[in-house]
Amino acid sequence: MSETINLATFKEVYLLIDENPDVDIRVSDKIDSIKDIINNDVYVKPATKTFVKHISAFNCRFREEDTKKKTVISFLNKLTTVNIDTILAKLENNISEPYDTDIINVINFMRLDIKNIKNYIRVLKIFPDKEIISQLDNIYNKNPQYWVTPDEYVSNNVYSTGCPEEIYSAFNKWKDSQLVLTEILLFYKDINFVSNIAKNILDFILANTTVREYIDPTLEHLTVLYQLVSDKDLDKLIAIDTISSSTKFKIEGIKNKKWYINKLTLNGLQQTDFSIFTRLSRQRR
Repeated sequence: MSETINLATFKEVYLLIDENPDVDIRVSDKIDSIKDIINNDVYVKPATKTFVKHISAFNCRFREEDTKKKTVISFLNKLTTVNIDTILAKLENNISEPYDTDIINVINFMRLDIKNIKNYIRVLKIFPDKEIISQLDNIYNKNPQYWVTPDEYVSNNVYSTGCPEEIYSAFNKWKDSQLVLTEILLFYKDINFVSNIAKNILDFILANTTVREYIDPTLEHLTVLYQLVSDKDLDKLIAIDTISSSTKFKIEGIKNKKWYINKLTLNGLQQTDFSIFTRLSRQRR
């Protein structure tokens, strides 16, 4: 059993200690050498030492945010009409500011799944409108003529029987992606903005009357924006003598759609708490 030393004895011994004891000169030199090494130390990573990631509070926060983003993507992958309510609740619990990455992910998923657009619109409603519009502006400003068919598909005559199957498949995916963008712009942007898109498309068609690969895909955008196209403009398109009968059929389809929706509006079958344009654009969804 160890012996206990009382405080008085400890103080007595402590006061007898020499503050400057004689130290062997070799020991003293060694101590001074160690001091110099410590004071002038420059760390050099050993060549054989493996890199160890330094963990900080910032890294932990970043990894937490990254995990949330991956969780959001996993929920978007599972989104269907059947589980939409369940997925929405889970997304709301995992989405947090900043919203930009999550909004871009939702838009990208929408552009890959045109048949599921109504459900993705419900997902977008989780975010503030101004945040969504900001991201849409970024996308649009990078390519204001996003609806123009890329040269690759024009040169391969995608509507001909000789077009390679993989090219035609890629073209359809591209076309659906751009149509979804038009749908989203119509839903979130003001009427002047989308009216300008419709006008640009009309001007483009009239300037490229001999290229079906340009005309037919852009007509599908006018089918989305039909309420912004006048019958007079559509008649100009039908009068183009170089377009095919199938293309004229598409134009007639737009006219018929306008007539049918206008008839519903006149019969009072539309709700009255929105402008006609907003009601029609949102009713399609």
